[in-house]
Amino acid sequence: MNIRCRQICGKGALHERMQCGIQDQIRTFENERYAAVIVADGVSEAKNGAQGAELACCAVEDYIGHEGENVFAFSKQKLAYLMTEHILYQIEKAAEREQCELTDYASTIMFVCADKLTGFAVCFNLGDGRVLMADNRGESLTELRSYRSEAGCCQTTTQEAYRFVKAGRLELRAGESLMLCTDGFAEALRDENIQKALKSYINNENDNGLKEMLREKQLCDDYTCAILMRQIPEGAGT
Repeated sequence: MNIRCRQICGKGALHERMQCGIQDQIRTFENERYAAVIVADGVSEAKNGAQGAELACCAVEDYIGHEGENVFAFSKQKLAYLMTEHILYQIEKAAEREQCELTDYASTIMFVCADKLTGFAVCFNLGDGRVLMADNRGESLTELRSYRSEAGCCQTTTQEAYRFVKAGRLELRAGESLMLCTDGFAEALRDENIQKALKSYINNENDNGLKEMLREKQLCDDYTCAILMRQIPEGAGT
């Protein structure tokens, strides 16, 4: 089973004006058995939001690297609890080391992890990002939305964050893709021309002007879309 990962990201107008770095973080992980894409979006108001997003991504990568089989074996509830606690532990260590508040490292987090042997994938979403699934024509099939707390968007530092995780397991067939979109990219998806360009980009090396279109929109927030695709075997029909 061949897996391909692609990504698009850019800095939003707000962070351009603030002259700060991109708050979104992307990490990919792959070994002989598993492939994963991880996306975190640091909270703009958090003093160390970008660092918090990086900590969250590294924590997920570390967990998948050590517990890959259990990521698929655990119930959705258990995975949500253990993963959010593992992320929070890494943030707590950083906060203690740097004498900061936990909320200084707040971010959202989502990931998809594919089992290259079985073709199944696990999706995980905490926050206001969107996890989308598309077939080999780039058409959206399903969406995995995170739950919202009474306080609004949940983050890695939200109390009992595991209660607000949306997780699921599905079969990833040849030609299908899973897309992780931060809220900034989700805003861009309201534009039908960007939707069409994204659908084309999923299966073509040429971005068909997608990156330029995103720059021209001058989106307020940073925008990231990471794609994990199960490739169609050479010689196979679509």
